[in-house]
Parts: sequence; C-alpha cells; structure tokens
Amino acid sequence: MGGAVVQPVVQTPRMGRRRAAVSRGGPDLGDGDVRGQLAGFGIGSTLRDPVLGVPNPAGVHIGDWVNIGPYAFLESFSPPGAAGIIVGTGTYIGAFSRLTAVGGIDIGEKVLISDRCYISDTGHVYDDVTRPIMDQGLRTGRRVVIERGAWIGIGVAIVGNVTIGQNAVVGANCVVREDVPPFTVVAGDPARIVRQWVDGRWVFVD
Repeated sequence: MGGAVVQPVVQTPRMGRRRAAVSRGGPDLGDGDVRGQLAGFGIGSTLRDPVLGVPNPAGVHIGDWVNIGPYAFLESFSPPGAAGIIVGTGTYIGAFSRLTAVGGIDIGEKVLISDRCYISDTGHVYDDVTRPIMDQGLRTGRRVVIERGAWIGIGVAIVGNVTIGQNAVVGANCVVREDVPPFTVVAGDPARIVRQWVDGRWVFVD
C-alpha cells in the first residue's frame, strides 16, 4: 500500500495537469460569494445554496451551463494557478456530493452525477500502525477522469486512480476503484461489468 503522502492541510504540486484559464463568464457575484473566487465559473452555471464548502476556490474550474446541487463540498489541494477540479460544459452534479482532489479530478462535458456521490483521487494513508491515521496525510499521484456523457448513479463512490469511460453507466451505490470502459454498465460493490455495447447492441455480461 505504498505511495507518496501529503498532509491534508498542504496544497501539493502535481505533474502533468493542465492549467485552467481564469474566466468568470457568469454573473458578477461579488467578492463575498465563493462563485466569484473560483478559477472559472462559466456562463449559465449554477452552484446552488447552501454550499457546504469550497476550501480552495481558486483550485476549482466550472465550465458553462453546469448545474451543481445544494450541499456540495468541492475540495481541491491544487497549487496556485492550477485547477485541481475541472467540471466540463453542461454537466450536472447532484445534491450532497463531495469531490476531493489532490492529483486532479477532470469531469467531461454532459456528465450526469446523481445525488450523494463521493469522488476522490486520494485516501488517507494508514501504513504506520503506530500513528493515528488522521496524522498520516493523503495519498498522491492519482487522478480521476470521468469522460463525456457518463452517468453516475445515486450514492456512488469513485476512489483512486480511475477513469470512467465515455457514456459509461455506474449503477446506484457502486464502489468504483478500477477503470470503467466506455459504453459499459457496471453495478455492485466492488463495481463489475454487467452490460456492454458490442457490435451495435447492448449485451448482458454474466
């Protein structure tokens, strides 16, 4: 269970991450509103109140016509000038969702994320059994990518170094720790493939 660690309060540099340009195409929300402090907040986008927390708003970039439900918690440990959480145009993120990024979370265009989802590229280190887990920091070197058009069901947890492919479907309450291919349906804990698009039709997988 190796991997470099970082204390949760430290913003860490990452390699290979693109920088998101600072742009606020949406309405002028004022300096006191977290929306006005984001790395980008696109035209027509909505971050619904109440917002549970955005500890590092400069590390979050929201594209155009994004709808994020109430009670969201968006946590990016990105260094200055880089966005650790990037949400693509037209994406929907349901209520009570939490996103935590150390290496980066990239969500593509037109992704549907249902309520109560947890998406994180990291986890607490627990290798040293002589120290409390909360004092051992977070794992680094991972990234979550959710490609265009995917559907994430209610109550899903996506954790680790994971890519969810284009138009993939992740069933309700799944725990996803491995890649999900494009045009695939997964279900269960741990998530497993139950249907795939093959030769122009959906095929059940035993």
